[in-house]
Amino acid sequence: MVSYYVVNVIFLNTDSGMLETFFPFEQADFHHTNTNLRVIGECSASGLVEYHDLFPNKIPEKWKNSTITYCYIPIEPGAFENDKKKGFAIEIHSLILERMGATPNGTKTRNLRWGVEIMRQTLVSRYCDFSVSAMGHDAFDLTYPYHLAEMYWFVPSPAINQNYNFILGTFTTSVWLICLGTILAVALFWYFLGHFLEEEHGTFLEKIVLTFMLLLEQGIELNILRKSEFILYTILIFSTFMMGNIYKSKLLYVLSGQHYEETITTEEGIMEHNLKIGLLPLYIQFFQDHENFVAYMRKNYISCGIDTTCEDMVAFARNTAVLRPTIVTDYHDKRYIGEDGRLKRIKFPKSTTFIYYTCYFLPGQPIYEQVNQYTHRLLQNGIVSKCITGILENYTNPGSYIAKVNSEYEFDVPMVQIRGSPTEITSFTSSKFDFFIIDLDKTNILEFLQLFHEAPNFHASSKFLCIGGNISSNSLKIIASYYIVNVIFLDKESGVLETFFPFEKANLHHSNTNLQVIGKCSECSVDYHDLFPNKLPKKWKNSNITFCHNGNEPMGFANDANKGIATEIHRLILMRMGATPNSTVIKANINSSRLAFRKKILKLKLCDFYISGFVDSTLDLGFPFYIDLIYWFVPSPAINENYNFILGTLSTSVWLVWFTALICLALYWKFLCYLRNKTQNSFLGKFLSIFKMFLEETVKFKILSNSDFILYTIIIFGTFMMGSIYKGRILYVLSGFHYEETISSEESIMKHNFKIGFLPNHLRWFRDQKKFFEYISKHHQPCGFDVKCEDQVAFERNMTVLRPLLITEYRNKRYIGEDGRLKRIRLPNPTMFTYYIALFLPGQPILKQINQYTHYLYQNGIISMIISKYSVETPEQSMNFHRSVLTMQHLKLVFVLWLVGLIAACVIFSLEITRSFG
Repeated sequence: MVSYYVVNVIFLNTDSGMLETFFPFEQADFHHTNTNLRVIGECSASGLVEYHDLFPNKIPEKWKNSTITYCYIPIEPGAFENDKKKGFAIEIHSLILERMGATPNGTKTRNLRWGVEIMRQTLVSRYCDFSVSAMGHDAFDLTYPYHLAEMYWFVPSPAINQNYNFILGTFTTSVWLICLGTILAVALFWYFLGHFLEEEHGTFLEKIVLTFMLLLEQGIELNILRKSEFILYTILIFSTFMMGNIYKSKLLYVLSGQHYEETITTEEGIMEHNLKIGLLPLYIQFFQDHENFVAYMRKNYISCGIDTTCEDMVAFARNTAVLRPTIVTDYHDKRYIGEDGRLKRIKFPKSTTFIYYTCYFLPGQPIYEQVNQYTHRLLQNGIVSKCITGILENYTNPGSYIAKVNSEYEFDVPMVQIRGSPTEITSFTSSKFDFFIIDLDKTNILEFLQLFHEAPNFHASSKFLCIGGNISSNSLKIIASYYIVNVIFLDKESGVLETFFPFEKANLHHSNTNLQVIGKCSECSVDYHDLFPNKLPKKWKNSNITFCHNGNEPMGFANDANKGIATEIHRLILMRMGATPNSTVIKANINSSRLAFRKKILKLKLCDFYISGFVDSTLDLGFPFYIDLIYWFVPSPAINENYNFILGTLSTSVWLVWFTALICLALYWKFLCYLRNKTQNSFLGKFLSIFKMFLEETVKFKILSNSDFILYTIIIFGTFMMGSIYKGRILYVLSGFHYEETISSEESIMKHNFKIGFLPNHLRWFRDQKKFFEYISKHHQPCGFDVKCEDQVAFERNMTVLRPLLITEYRNKRYIGEDGRLKRIRLPNPTMFTYYIALFLPGQPILKQINQYTHYLYQNGIISMIISKYSVETPEQSMNFHRSVLTMQHLKLVFVLWLVGLIAACVIFSLEITRSFG
């Protein structure tokens, strides 16, 4: 019974009513069966037998004590003659039997005329337990096909044409006929034209010869006596020139390369070239609809196996056409590459039919089901790989950064291979991954996420494809807690694609963990249209969404949860999203890292997003709802009670040049008088006279010459101008308050030796200003955004502080003095700018909607309206509180005129002396 594979059998003893059976493969040995009967039930008068399991499964899960043999024909690349472990059919079925726990053994059969009866005899005789082949028959149990191969006709490739019939073959027959007909017609017309005009121009044959000479670009003499001849000769020359050049160009093109015979591409071409037909007899049935070709095949048929004998006849003898599967011919291609690099046999453009590679079992063979299952699993893995490739093609692009985590699947797209424990993964520091392929059978997804979500190249909005493994409801909750929603779970066995919709109930903090089927990988291509659908609700009607802020007015108020610019904007946004808004104030230690603090707050789920004036590249950033300028704020200039402005009205350089000019004039005046023997006045007298003119006192002059006139004019003009300027300037200064110099640059800050107040992490903004950076490093004092440091600037007047304009303008009322002036002012130019934005953990699902509503409020002026509620009217800041000192830049014209006049006086005086002595 076992030899006929009968195992589902029960023996009923009619005397005792005992039910017995046997378990032939209890020892997991396929060829040595157990024949001991075992009682499995009893029929009695008291009741019916328990029918629950009278026909149990008698096939072991693993055939650990079995050597299972399969037959194969040694045809490469399916199987190799000299290597029992090489070939795709050998490797596939050895792998299947090893996974079944058996020892695989392959045995060759050399009968290339493999038929149904021979196959049956081989299996019945136990020469092998099953056979590997590429033919199907209803007499056997056939496994799931492990390969589908297309069949093509292979014919000799076109050979180089050694006959030079292409000289005529350059044109088609119809073109040649038209050309010759045209030449004859032109020659005949030419001949009759000459005779009609009673002029002798030669015979008809001569006209043909002359026409051919024109075609061959030979010179001939033409006598044009009439217009009709002119038209005839013009047409004749033009047409022969055109045709001659076309023919030569085409002939040159043909001769410049190889000239091949016609390519055979159809069954009609095979019959036309009278090729022999090489194929297995059973393949003739594929062509029953083509009667003429079937009749041709029966006449010209030669028996061919799947070895290279008939292919050699195609490639080298060039007298045969053979039908072959491409998996075999592709492997043999190297054998048929010619010296010119072309294949010596080619296939038809379209396939003729296809065949399945499968396994044959005698009906009822007990290992059939298991071989079939493992064949399907291996094939399914191939389908899964194809399916994953399709997903990648549809949801990535050439610039995508893809990670493959502990997966053995191979793809034709570049990706990072990540193996081992998740602790090794965190060492990657390149761009963020766009797509993850994770093998759940080899990777603990929860441990992976716990460690890897801190890495700089991780982002929750990436797409995840998790292959194999069972995922629990708790695991899905944890995945949702990392805001991972673009995830697909692919079952390797069934090819089913599943996902979950965590926010299906519009609740941000209580996720739904039910898996839903969204597709299936099969031999037919999967529908990739919407494998990563939008999983976010339009309205978060069941969610309480909390945002944090630091309580700095006017952005937010610590004692009023509904007051503040940022608070009002984001409460309005969340209400429009359908959620219930909550806010909480969380202040950071000014000496700590604010970036790390904010990230920690978000990870602890103290709030869903954080409103800040600082950008953090490790978090997701919302759309800026306000952009503010940051200025240095310094003490405003104080009233100066010291009256050093009497001398300070003019700069030191002006005073020095002025007194130097007075001394020079006095010396020149004294020298002029000395040369004329006028000694009545000393040098001091001359200097005193000039100074008296400056003070607008009366001075007497005696003008005796032109040089005197010029000298006195210059003295009067210079002293009048300088006196008027000085008096006018000092009158202007005394008519108002006198202020200290206004601080208007970083250099002024360093000059006044101020302390520097700002947050520690702002220090990096000034690295390019070496001197100022060194100064800040020495004089830095940590300051938050409260009023302490601003009070120190305004009242103690020993500090400068870095502040956003919006906050300081809101506080301006605090710093208005009794004179209506602000006690602290800003430098003219902003140092930098800052964004007021919402910060989110990477992948936070509400980010996109908050950005959309922020942009909507901004475009419609609602944000501007909210900000205007917190705007405070303050005195206009003026930078003109201090007096301006007159320098040489202002007064150089006066001294230039003075110098020119002095030079003119000297020149004229020299001329006068020359004339006197002359």
